[in-house]
Amino acid sequence: MLRAAVTLFSASLGAITATAQATTGGDPASLGAITATAQATTGGDSASLEDITPPAQATTGGDFNITGAQLYPEKCVFDSKRDVMYCSELYESKIAVVDLKTKTIVKTIDFPGLSGDADYHASGVLIQGKDRLISSINTGAAFETSGGNITGTNYLLITDLETGEEKARVNVTDVTNGTYGGPQDFATDTCGNIYQVFTYPGAIIKVTPSLKVIPWYLSKETNSTKAGFTGIASRGNMLLTSNEQQGGKIIRFDAHNKTGDPFEVPIANNGMLGRFLDGILLPAKYNGTVLLVTSSQNGTTVVESKDGEWNSAEILGIVPNPYWENEQGFSTQTFDREDRIYQMFEWFLDSRAPANLNGLSGNRTVFPFQDITDAVDKLPIRLIGDVKEVTVLPPSLAQEIRNDKRLSFNQWTFKAFHGHLPGFEAFAAGTGGSNLVQTVVTKDLTKFLNKITEPLAEETAMALEELLTNKTEWHTIAMRDVVLQLVARISSRVFLGTELCRNETWLRVTRDYTVTGFLAGEELRLWPEFTRPLVHWFLPSCRKLRREVNEARCAIQSTLARRQQLKQDLVAAGKDVPEYDDAIEWFEKAAKGAPCDMTALQLSLSLAAIHTTTDLLTQVLTRISQNLDILGPLREEITSVLADEGWSKTSLHKMKLLDSVIKESQRMKPGEIVSMMRLAVEDVQLSDGTFIPKNTGVAVSSHRMWDPDLHHDPNHWDGFRFYKMRDDPGKQNVSQLVFASPDYLAFGYGQNACPGRFFASNEIKIALAQIITKYDFELQEGSVPQIHKHGFGLRGDPLLKLRVRRLAKGI
Repeated sequence: MLRAAVTLFSASLGAITATAQATTGGDPASLGAITATAQATTGGDSASLEDITPPAQATTGGDFNITGAQLYPEKCVFDSKRDVMYCSELYESKIAVVDLKTKTIVKTIDFPGLSGDADYHASGVLIQGKDRLISSINTGAAFETSGGNITGTNYLLITDLETGEEKARVNVTDVTNGTYGGPQDFATDTCGNIYQVFTYPGAIIKVTPSLKVIPWYLSKETNSTKAGFTGIASRGNMLLTSNEQQGGKIIRFDAHNKTGDPFEVPIANNGMLGRFLDGILLPAKYNGTVLLVTSSQNGTTVVESKDGEWNSAEILGIVPNPYWENEQGFSTQTFDREDRIYQMFEWFLDSRAPANLNGLSGNRTVFPFQDITDAVDKLPIRLIGDVKEVTVLPPSLAQEIRNDKRLSFNQWTFKAFHGHLPGFEAFAAGTGGSNLVQTVVTKDLTKFLNKITEPLAEETAMALEELLTNKTEWHTIAMRDVVLQLVARISSRVFLGTELCRNETWLRVTRDYTVTGFLAGEELRLWPEFTRPLVHWFLPSCRKLRREVNEARCAIQSTLARRQQLKQDLVAAGKDVPEYDDAIEWFEKAAKGAPCDMTALQLSLSLAAIHTTTDLLTQVLTRISQNLDILGPLREEITSVLADEGWSKTSLHKMKLLDSVIKESQRMKPGEIVSMMRLAVEDVQLSDGTFIPKNTGVAVSSHRMWDPDLHHDPNHWDGFRFYKMRDDPGKQNVSQLVFASPDYLAFGYGQNACPGRFFASNEIKIALAQIITKYDFELQEGSVPQIHKHGFGLRGDPLLKLRVRRLAKGI
C-alpha cells in the first residue's frame, strides 16, 4: 500500500522501524496494511514486520460470544497447538477451556483448595512453550478494596496441558513479606523465567525455571492503596509494563539485568495512557512495535514505538469500549489469535447470585469478545525509514492531500535519490522545478499515442524474434532479464526513434542505469546524510552510476551533434528542415530555449518507463503462467480484435480481457504497498487531526486493493475480475487499468498520478498481445515465484525462469 510505487521512484525504503502518528478520528486504515508487507531493519539487516505478502491468507475473524453460566472471564490466552482458548474465571478461580470452533466451554481446570473459594480470584494466564499453562490465583480483597486489604497468600500455578496435571503451586507473596499485593499478569524471557506484576503497590517478581521466587523489582512506594503495575508483556528479553502512576505510563525493563531497572518510555506530546489501566499486549503481527494498553472504561489505547526498541513511543488512537456507557462493562485485556486481535470485557458491578453460585459471581451468561483487528489496523502510523520519517495515511485522506502544494512529490524524490549528487542527474531532472519530464509525458507522449501503436508493434515483433527466437522447441529464458531488454528497446523506439532504439550501447546504458540507479540510491542511504556528499565518490555502485551517465551523455551528444549538423546543412542548401517527432525534440520545445541537460532528461524518461513497466509486465507473465487456462480466451480476444482493426490505439482499448488481466496482476502485487509519497515543505494539519511535521514524508496506504468489501475473494487471482466489472454501468471507468482512485492507487492519484500510465498501458498490451499469440510459455518445472519485500517495495522474482516456444502460426 506502499504505496504503490513510492510513487514510481522510491523502490526501497530500507530501514523501516515503526513509530506512531496520533489521530483524533476519521476512518484511517493503514497500520495493518503496512505491517502486512513492510520490513524493519536495524543496522542494515532486514526483518519482516509480518512475514506475509498482501493479500495473504488470514484467520477468519469477527466478534463472537461465549455462553457459559457465570463465566466472567478476567484474562484469556489462545493455544494455537490445540485451537482452544483458556479464560480465567474471575470469581470461580478456575480456568475455562473454550473450543473456538463452537465457542463453547468444553471443560475447566480446577485448583483444589482454591477454586470455588470466595476469598480467591483468578487473573493472569499465560502459555509457556507449548504445553505449560501459567495461572494466577490471588486474594480478591486486594482488588475489591483497591489495595486497602492485601493480606492473604497469592499463588502462581503451573499446569501440564497434555495431562491436565497441576505441576506446581508457587507462593508469590512471602518473597515480599506481604508488602505487595494484587498479582496479575505474566510475561517470560528467553531463559524461561516468568515475571509477574503486582498492582498494590507496584512490584515485579521473577520465578526461575527451578521455581525460585525472586523480588526482581520493588517500587519505592509502599502505600498499598497507590496502584502501580497493571499489565506486562515481553519481546525477547525486553519487558514492558503499564503503570497507573501519574496518568498512566509505559515502563521498560531489561530481563538481562539481575534486578529490575525501570526506564520510563517517553510518550510524544506528553501523552498519557489514562486511568484504570489493565492488561497490555504486544500483538505478534506487529513484531513488538505496537503495544495495546487496556483502560477499563475507555477501551484499548494503541501505542507505537518510535524506534522499534521502545526508547520512545506515540499514541496512535483508541479503540473504544462499546459496553461501558450503557452496561458498565470494563475492558480488561486484549489477546491475539494468530493475525486477529480481540478485546474482552468484565462486569465487575453485576450483583452476585447466591442462589446460583454461593455468592461468588453475578448471573450473567453471555460474554462478548470484540474483534478489534481492523480498528487497530486502520490507525495512521508514522514510519522511520532510510529517507525520512513517513506518515502513512488511510485512502480516505487521499482526496484531501492529492493536490496539496505543501506536500511535494518532487522534493521527496529529489531527497530520496540524492538529486544534488553527480550520477543521480536523472532523478534530479525528473523532479526539477521546470517539470520538463512531466510536461513532455503529459502533453507530447500522451498525444503521440495514436501514432505509435503500429511502430511499437513493429519494434516489438523484431525484438521478440531476437529475445525469444523463432524456435518451436521448448527453451528456457531468464524472464526478468528478457523483459527488461524488451521494454528498454520498445520504449527507446518511442523516445528516440530508430536512430538509437537499436543502438546496443544506448540500450545497455539505459538498462544498466535503471538497475544501478536504485541500487546506488539505496546503498547511499545507509550512510548518515551528512557523509553522503563524500561517501558517494567511493561507493562502487555510485562510481558505476557516474560511468553510465557519461556513456549516455556521449550517445545523446553524438545524436544531437548529427542532428544539428544536418539542420545546418539543409538550411544552407535552402531545403526544408525535417521535424523529429521524438523526445529530444519534445524536450527542446518544452524548454523554450532555456538550458537543459538532455542526457539527464532522456535517462529520467527511460528510468520511469523501464523500471515500472518491466516489473508489471514480468508480474503479468508470471500470473498467466500460473493460470494457463486464461491463455485461450486471451488469444481469442486478441486475434479477433486485430483481425478487425489491426494495430491501433482503438484496437488496444477493445482488448478488455487483456486489460483486466493486467490490472488484476497489478492489484495482487503493485510496485509498492503505499502511494502518493510526498515531502511536507511546511507543517501540515489534516482535517482528521493528523499532524505531518515539516521535512517529513507522507504516503497513502494502497490496501483497498485487497479489501474484501471491494473485491470478492481478494486473495484469489481472477483474470476476469475487471472484465466482468465492466458490465456494471457505474464501474466501466474504474474497471480500466489506467483509472486512478483512492481505491486503486497503483498509479498514484491527484496531480502527481503517473502521467505515463497511458503509454505504459499501451506498451504492455502490445508486448503481451504478441507474446501471447506467438508463443507458448510456462513456468520452469519446480519454479515457485517469490515476492521480494523490502521497505514499502514488492518486487517480482528476479531469478524466475520461463520455458517458451514459438507457435507454428501466430499473428
